[in-house]
Amino acid sequence: MTEFACLNQIASDGRWFIAKDMNCDGVFTISDVGLWLKWTFFLPGDGLLWAVMQLPEVAIFLELTPTAYSGWFPGVVSAIAWLVALGIWAAISD
Repeated sequence: MTEFACLNQIASDGRWFIAKDMNCDGVFTISDVGLWLKWTFFLPGDGLLWAVMQLPEVAIFLELTPTAYSGWFPGVVSAIAWLVALGIWAAISD
């Protein structure tokens, strides 16, 4: 396994984990709720990033690393995805 594949595996394993205590401080607090919201918001963008990272040649060419999870690229993708989802929901609820 290449270093890139190993780092991607480590980062993506943690990315797809959701728990009651998201910050692992041993206590469920309001800050965990904020982390749930962040996790949910970034899910579409991080999902696309994960899919691209499964093609190491493409990920290396685009200079994407596992540290890009929940960064600006997944943030933009997620914002667009949630706006589209909101638009579809608004259209079908009328």
